[in-house]
Amino acid sequence: MTKLTESQEKAFENWEDANEQRKEYINNRTVTHNFIKHWATRDDLDDLFNLILDRHEFLQGNKSSQKRLNNKDS
Repeated sequence: MTKLTESQEKAFENWEDANEQRKEYINNRTVTHNFIKHWATRDDLDDLFNLILDRHEFLQGNKSSQKRLNNKDS
């Protein structure tokens, strides 16, 4: 890996300080992708599917219930 210059390190630190929420979002998204791709079981995927449906409904402001996978209520 290439060593960063002092000004690059300072710029990186400034970005991290100014973008804490964005950094946390990117980190959580990456962890989630890796979990789904490499570790999730069938039950995990079913639960995640239902959580994703709930989040879609929330973001769309849609209160209509959608069919749940395996008729589970999360």
